Amino acid sequence: MYNIKTDQLYRDGTDDQRRMIILFNQAIVCLWKDLPDGGRRLAFEDRFALYNFFREMSRRGDEGYLFGALLFSRRSGELDRPIR
Repeated sequence: MYNIKTDQLYRDGTDDQRRMIILFNQAIVCLWKDLPDGGRRLAFEDRFALYNFFREMSRRGDEGYLFGALLFSRRSGELDRPIR
């Protein structure tokens, strides 16, 4: 389970990198909601968190895209498939 307090990348990162880590973590917070027909639907907590992450990543250019890919690759193994 991911913990930002023990994340070496967060501790050693620049302010921009820390901001991206926080935005990425906010973007993947979600939960399953039960539907009246017995199914369930994935609902993200913050509807604009992913947009904010992509905006920050784009603002930083190539460095931002590489760092975004690093963040995704570090966390993708622990995420459910629909979230990925």
